Amino acid sequence: MNQKSKNELSNKFKLSYALLALLVNSILVSMVPLSTQTHNNSGSTPISANDPKIGRFHMYGNAYCVSIDGDYAYLGTDYGFLCISISSHRSPKLIGRYQRDFPVIDINFKEKNAYALGIGGIDCLDLTYRSAPTLISSYAIDGIPYRMEIEDNLAFVITKYGDINTLSIFDISDSSQLTILGEYQTEVDLEALAISGSIAYIVSDEEGLQCIDISNTSNPILLSSWNDFERVKDIEIYESRAYVLDGKLGLFRFDTTDPSHPSLIDISLEENCLSSIDIKNSTIYLTDEDEGMIFFDVSMKEITYNETIEYYGVDQDIEVVDEYAYIASNFGLEIIDLKSIAGPIPIGRYDTDGKITSMQFHDNVTYIGTESGILAINVTNSSIPRFLNKFYTQTEYLAIENNYLISGGNRESLILDESNLFHPEKISELDIEFVEMIKVNNSIAYCVGSISSSYKLRCFDIKNFSAPVLLGSWNTEESCYSIDIEGDIAIIGGKTKIFILNISNPAAPISLGTFLINPEGNRITDIKICQNITFVSPGCKGLLSIDISNPKKPILLDTYDAYNCIHSIYVVNNTIYTADGVQGLQKFDVKNPKKIILEATFELDDAIGIIVTPQFTYAVSEKFGLFIFDSNTLFSGPQINKIPGYAHFPVYTIFGLCFLLIIVQKTNWKKNHPQ
Repeated sequence: MNQKSKNELSNKFKLSYALLALLVNSILVSMVPLSTQTHNNSGSTPISANDPKIGRFHMYGNAYCVSIDGDYAYLGTDYGFLCISISSHRSPKLIGRYQRDFPVIDINFKEKNAYALGIGGIDCLDLTYRSAPTLISSYAIDGIPYRMEIEDNLAFVITKYGDINTLSIFDISDSSQLTILGEYQTEVDLEALAISGSIAYIVSDEEGLQCIDISNTSNPILLSSWNDFERVKDIEIYESRAYVLDGKLGLFRFDTTDPSHPSLIDISLEENCLSSIDIKNSTIYLTDEDEGMIFFDVSMKEITYNETIEYYGVDQDIEVVDEYAYIASNFGLEIIDLKSIAGPIPIGRYDTDGKITSMQFHDNVTYIGTESGILAINVTNSSIPRFLNKFYTQTEYLAIENNYLISGGNRESLILDESNLFHPEKISELDIEFVEMIKVNNSIAYCVGSISSSYKLRCFDIKNFSAPVLLGSWNTEESCYSIDIEGDIAIIGGKTKIFILNISNPAAPISLGTFLINPEGNRITDIKICQNITFVSPGCKGLLSIDISNPKKPILLDTYDAYNCIHSIYVVNNTIYTADGVQGLQKFDVKNPKKIILEATFELDDAIGIIVTPQFTYAVSEKFGLFIFDSNTLFSGPQINKIPGYAHFPVYTIFGLCFLLIIVQKTNWKKNHPQ
């Protein structure tokens, strides 16, 4: 091969290497979400349509605060503030700025004016033309400002100058000339401020929560203080409650009905790094330096965790307006659509001790079976469930007939009189061990369980609860875990199959047919019969619909196949509700049993039981106890979206470019150093 041919071949290889480098770079870049690849001139970053973080505005420097005024967001930055149009939440657009030599720490509004607090003092600006805010007046303040609140014609500001910290009160009725009315001074560092009526609430690490009477603006008076915090960050007042954030100790909740004597209610989130708070419509919105944004409900006696959303940057401030949350961070502005992530919040909850096995509901009382006994919980006030009593017995399943509880367990099966809720009385025992499930139909209790080594269905006449009579039994060929009855048909769920029985004569049940469900041997956890259709939850195999109109030849109609673990099924008309240990609470449309359709999911860890009434839905978690939801809103919103992790676009791009650069450099070196 001559030299020319060698050079041509070498060039072809070089070109191939270069194309390969570009291909690798393209593949790596394609792995990155679009939201991290595309930037436009306005500073906004488009977000994926299924991401709750629907808008983002990037900027250089830090954002210290965010305030919303109509369709505009104002960001306090290192050099003044930015005015950003948020009429399109997905594409926030910079329309104006106010230039300043020092950072803006806080922004408040009064009519068409903005009051910007920063190093050096307060600036009052005319926002008639938002693209070019005009300075009206300034008031110089010595020291370092921390926070400002505006109520009517008054502005409240906390500052630090040397060893003196001051709460200053200004008259802003004349925007052209701010006038100081009074001051409250202390030697402790003031970190945050909130105003409610004639009381100013200030917080510090050394003196904790301080309540100050500001009814006489010229002479503020300290009413009380509560010690102490370690790294206090923010405070919010809501319905006679003060919520104080401490970055190390957590969220403190105080009763401030009497500001002269505030009392601590509770402390939560001790392990979190909380930084800012806003409260709207009975929901607490918190920002956390590690976890992002966290939601809580404040309508309950206890604060209940709801949801966490991660986002870019270290947060400085949060404001919630309508159905959107706006977060200022060192990356700029984050806009989060709360409709897509703020799912229903329990309106009541009761924690239980021990592992929960079953639940029944009767006459405003929820009965919960646990490893150590049966709990009776009054839910007349759904927001505050009230413990009534506990009957100590190991329980696997509960059934209710009139005012009697039938409890099946591994060691004993009992009938209890629940007419006296505070002192339930043991009436009698059933001659059956290792009960998995009980169904009562026409005063007959059908118990699936075992005696010795033979697994059986046992039928008891319980017309006389004090003396139940065994009518008959039926041997099954394998372990059984579930049963349902409709008319004269009983279906029993075993380890691998369902058994269809005629129970018109409970003394002598007759086998009609079987249907193989689980060749692998997963237990069938629950069964519900709806006319000629049976819905079956075969352990971790999803949800099945089976036509049993011909019991000798059942026909599988549909399978909702999912890697889940349905523990219980509840049927209302053409809707199925399930409690799933993995997925939580789920709602299925089964109008057409040949096509099971998942409608909605509400995440509840370790869910094992669900009962749905027109007003309330009662759900139990194996680990976390009883939850009560509003049935009208539980599944009304969209499903909670999972937040994908951010891919690092610059890293992938640089990797590909470096690969290409190495090849080019090698090519040039060979060209300049021929052998």
